[in-house]
Amino acid sequence: MLKLTTAEFNQLIDAGEIEESPKRMASEMSVEAQEILAQASPQALQTANDRYRLIVEPMLQGQPPLDTTRHRRTCYRYLSNFRKPNRFITVATSG
Repeated sequence: MLKLTTAEFNQLIDAGEIEESPKRMASEMSVEAQEILAQASPQALQTANDRYRLIVEPMLQGQPPLDTTRHRRTCYRYLSNFRKPNRFITVATSG
């Protein structure tokens, strides 16, 4: 088994070395998420990915946001929206 940090994983994705199966990704997303993505412009998708990479991802790891131009309240709103349960992805869990 290979263990990667989130940063290492994202670097591999950015470099095109690995990618998520679109079929698998679509099957794990809620209908609402699929509709939102289908209607989003390329610019909106890029903005969302940038927000995640620069703000949400570091905050999930207990680090300050990399984007220092945003107000703290805005960063926490992005994080809160990301954490809303079942908002976008439905994942089966075993207990």
